[in-house]
Amino acid sequence: MKFKLLATIGIAALLSGSGAQASVISTGTTAASFVVFQTPNAGNAIGSVQNPFAQSGAGNVITLTQFGSGNMFGAGGEASFQSGAGNHASVTQSGMGSSIVLQQSGSGNGLFDGVVSSIEQSADASSIKIVQRGSGNGFKVRQSGSSNKLALNQAGAANMALLTQDGIRLTMAIEQNGSGNTIQADQSGNDNIMKASQTGSGHMMLVNQSGSLNQINASQSGTGQVASLTQSGSYNVIAGSQSGANNQATVTQSSSGNVASYTQSGVGNIARIRQ
Repeated sequence: MKFKLLATIGIAALLSGSGAQASVISTGTTAASFVVFQTPNAGNAIGSVQNPFAQSGAGNVITLTQFGSGNMFGAGGEASFQSGAGNHASVTQSGMGSSIVLQQSGSGNGLFDGVVSSIEQSADASSIKIVQRGSGNGFKVRQSGSSNKLALNQAGAANMALLTQDGIRLTMAIEQNGSGNTIQADQSGNDNIMKASQTGSGHMMLVNQSGSLNQINASQSGTGQVASLTQSGSYNVIAGSQSGANNQATVTQSSSGNVASYTQSGVGNIARIRQ
């Protein structure tokens, strides 16, 4: 068991069990806070010897609880870190072989209308990667099931992502670049793939994917786009893009073997597809 916590004020840590490891380095003019709790088991870690979890700046906070075996907060050569002011992370892991990579840079990441960053993982061999750049981006991520993968990349200001995964061999990749964009994505079932991107400002995307072997690939650019995508059944595909301003798209797929494609440009267009 190894742990290393370097900061001036506000540290609470309990690490027990074989192989539990914590390494936190904090620099800055005001105190950062760490709360670390690892239950007895093998291989729990925060960061690595080569790349420890690090906090820099003012007002950064980490709260971490790990259960099970083989869990990590920073994975491999990619260290988790927080840099700037007002960053916040709250991470809970349980299960076996889970891994989370979190990187925040800038000012006020993880804060959006009072909502703070939070990741909860309860699974076997699952993986979550969060990268934030800019100011005031927020996220809430919950992952359970087995062998799921989730990646979120946020850049800009005041973007919000609310993501849930629960199933087997699910893949979700979300990218937000701009300001004031919101995505809420729920993914369940088996072997489903979801990719979504938002560029610009003021977009809203609601995605619900269930069933098995389904695919969604959707993008929004410009200003004020709205998309609502619902997919169930199996072997269904949704592919869509929105550009311009204030366009709306609604796609609902049930049963199996359906393909839906939409492209919107200009201003104020409305598309509805039901299969």
